[in-house]
Amino acid sequence: MLHPKTNIRRSAFGVLLAMFTVSLVSACTTQPLSSEEARLRQRQEARLMILGAGPEEVRQELLALAASLGVAADVELPGYVANPFAYLGRAALFVLSSSWEGMSNALLEAMACGCPVVATRCPTGTVEVMGDGRFGPLVEIENAAALADAMARRLAQPREAARLVARATEY
Repeated sequence: MLHPKTNIRRSAFGVLLAMFTVSLVSACTTQPLSSEEARLRQRQEARLMILGAGPEEVRQELLALAASLGVAADVELPGYVANPFAYLGRAALFVLSSSWEGMSNALLEAMACGCPVVATRCPTGTVEVMGDGRFGPLVEIENAAALADAMARRLAQPREAARLVARATEY
């Protein structure tokens, strides 16, 4: 079972990348980590990297979940990384799947790096930053199938890095 307070998901390098922000301990809850990647991998190759530190128990739960979904070979959890921008600049996609956000710095950082984004429609923050979907798909919270669909759609579209960077600079 995924820890109820798990929040950050950030992705890695691969043929196709899905970037997730994940703080292994947070006040926010999120959808099950690897279920979106497992659904996406049914359609196309993808890798997932989760950057962030947290309790070893949560890390082990995430690894067990990835194994149970059959995606363990394509999931990495390197822990805290001093410079996430190096990852964001190379990621094919950043996915923020939180149930709650204020003003998401992680989402703005991804956009500032020109990384395509997908996010959940949180009560505050993501809808405004994403221009109600003009800068990337917004999906309902706790809907892994819709999130996987949005990820696949966004990966198939042009990157539009300059447009994303310009939007991030508004904040």
